[in-house]
Amino acid sequence: MVDKNEVYLIIKIKYQDKKEEIKTSELLSIDEIKDKIIKIFSLDGYDKKDLYLFYGNNNKELSNSDNIFFLSEKKGELYYIDIDIKTKGKTKKNIICDSIKKTIEDIIELDEKIKKLQSDKEKMINEIKINELKYQINIQKSYIQLKENLVTEIEKELTDKISAGYNTIENKINEIIKNETQNLDNMIKEKVDELKNELEIKIKEFPV
Repeated sequence: MVDKNEVYLIIKIKYQDKKEEIKTSELLSIDEIKDKIIKIFSLDGYDKKDLYLFYGNNNKELSNSDNIFFLSEKKGELYYIDIDIKTKGKTKKNIICDSIKKTIEDIIELDEKIKKLQSDKEKMINEIKINELKYQINIQKSYIQLKENLVTEIEKELTDKISAGYNTIENKINEIIKNETQNLDNMIKEKVDELKNELEIKIKEFPV
């Protein structure tokens, strides 16, 4: 008689890319194996009727009437059997889980979009501030340039006026000097003429 606490059958199960083992000393039915598979692979959303077991050696689908012991292969003191699992259809729980998962994904995607919009908004605000600052700087530069241009223009105008005024004064002085010189020449000539007349008179009066 077989001891219930002793493992004599190892069921190797493959589901998608996961592999697990069921070690038992009991002769399990297909439905009992499905119950264990649901727990092992956390397939709570599936009903037993949604699980399909296939014999690993020939990929034959197992039915409830199949005896796992007779299909197993003895290696040493233990028996082994390979079983592949396929699922078909989804239960209401799976649909709800998928819907929740999709909602969470949509929320995450929406959150990323919001973050990107906020980031774009901050960038836009910073660009506006930078452009406004550049505009203010350009205004200041234009004001400084205008001021420099005005100063240069005023300096030129004053220089021209001073130069013109200096020339006018110089011409006036030269004119005055010329007039005074002429007057002086006339006065000298008059004095010479007077002296000449006096001398002529004196000569006439001098007795011979």
